[in-house]
Amino acid sequence: MAETTITVCDTCRRVAGGTPETQAPWPGERMAAALAAEALPEGVRLRRVSCFSACSRGCVVALSGGTDHWTYVLGNLDPAEDAAKVVAAAVAYGDSADGVVAWTEAPALLRTRTITRVPPQD
Repeated sequence: MAETTITVCDTCRRVAGGTPETQAPWPGERMAAALAAEALPEGVRLRRVSCFSACSRGCVVALSGGTDHWTYVLGNLDPAEDAAKVVAAAVAYGDSADGVVAWTEAPALLRTRTITRVPPQD
């Protein structure tokens, strides 16, 4: 499995595209905590950032794997239900040759929650 980074926006204030919450802990913080509580496989690391500027699509995470891999940005996530699914998507991503997970092999989360795929930076 290729090195994979799950980057989570810890300032997202929406759960699965719902109404923005008005009190902390924000859904993004809860997603970061839920992902940190998961048993991350070897080669998968977690990184927190403040704001992906995808506020209407929160909670948001990105899956990346270096300069030769595509990056997936996933949104409309629920920290109470989707943390383990994000980890499973990260494993499928890491198992791919270039970050593009075949549609027929992609976990449901990749098929239904991908906001965009960003090409490698070469």
